[in-house]
Amino acid sequence: MIVPSCNFSEFDILFEGNDVNFGRILQIIGILLVFYSLYFGIAKDSMKTEVLFLFIGGVVFYAGRIVEGRKK
Repeated sequence: MIVPSCNFSEFDILFEGNDVNFGRILQIIGILLVFYSLYFGIAKDSMKTEVLFLFIGGVVFYAGRIVEGRKK
């Protein structure tokens, strides 16, 4: 069986060597939670759930920013 070669260079943002960049993953989860909150606000018409997920997503994103730190 021939398996095509795969270039994983696009994942260098998430992975630095063998260590997972935990801060970047938290940021991605936070952004996904914010999009999920928009779904609840538009499709389900539940403002209470929308604001809750918006707050949680913002906190998770900000925690990712703190964990990641500024490496520049």
